[in-house]
Amino acid sequence: MSPEPLQVNRRIILRCATQEVGCVAEKIEKRIDSSTLELIEEDAKELRLNEAGIVIFRTEKPIVVEKFPFVEELGRFVIEHEYNLQGAGIIAE
Repeated sequence: MSPEPLQVNRRIILRCATQEVGCVAEKIEKRIDSSTLELIEEDAKELRLNEAGIVIFRTEKPIVVEKFPFVEELGRFVIEHEYNLQGAGIIAE
């Protein structure tokens, strides 16, 4: 993954299945240490390399997604910024 942090309100690309759409991380509700699963910060402004989080994305246009347990292909995604992979995730809600 990219060493560049995921930042709130910076335009990125979200890919889910065959869909690609511009979006922003509207809110990073929780920033979590991926090694210990301890909460680092609530209402964070960025996620750094090797951190996990609960993030709300706002897409530029509607896309089809589904919660991961129901349709895995539509329940996972990757995000990138300037052709650098920034992260991956699953749809929880």
